[in-house]
Amino acid sequence: MNSTPQTQLNHSLLRPCILHVLRAAGYQATRPSVLDTLTDLAARYMFILAQSAAAHAVDDGEIEISIQDVRLAMQENGALLPEKTIEDQVFNPDEPEDTRGVDAFIAWAMGPQAKEIRRIGLEGAEGSKMDYLSALKKTHGGGVADEDTRYANTVLGRPGEPRAIKIEGGEITSIKDWADRRRKMNLKAVSTVTSSRRPSSTLSSLGDSEMEEMEDSIMEDTMQPIINT
Repeated sequence: MNSTPQTQLNHSLLRPCILHVLRAAGYQATRPSVLDTLTDLAARYMFILAQSAAAHAVDDGEIEISIQDVRLAMQENGALLPEKTIEDQVFNPDEPEDTRGVDAFIAWAMGPQAKEIRRIGLEGAEGSKMDYLSALKKTHGGGVADEDTRYANTVLGRPGEPRAIKIEGGEITSIKDWADRRRKMNLKAVSTVTSSRRPSSTLSSLGDSEMEEMEDSIMEDTMQPIINT
């Protein structure tokens, strides 16, 4: 990834999480280069998942990502395995939905491995009941009031109040209006059913009377030479 202050900060925040995962898996030490590589791989994968989930939300005409969008993103990027392909499940509607990948993921998230990761992340080596990020913020000063002002509107603090972004120069004045219009267009496209098919050829567009006249003309042209002889 590009080395910018934002990516460097995200890398520094994700690095301890990867350390917790390694410790929960039984590793006691690692080289800094190995840790940085694993952190970068985890960041790239989560970025891909976020992109895929956002793309599914946009396809549905939504501006917020739902749990269905996250599941589709995880399916596309190999996080929910084993599982049948979407095509196999669509073309075999009589068979029950294949949820083995989801079931396996839930079993892992609720199982002992994930529990050990959470225990190490929350308790740490000293047995403190404070996660590493809260301890780090406490070390760098202040209480709750100081945290609200110092880290406000950053990845370390509370988000600010959402503000509507007004779009000028057109009929659509907000992102919400754009999403509502896109959703209506998608619903209209799905509900529209063509009642008549396009003629596949010139003959298929002719009526019964025209076909009878053509048959009579062909029969007359065929019989005329026989009559003349």
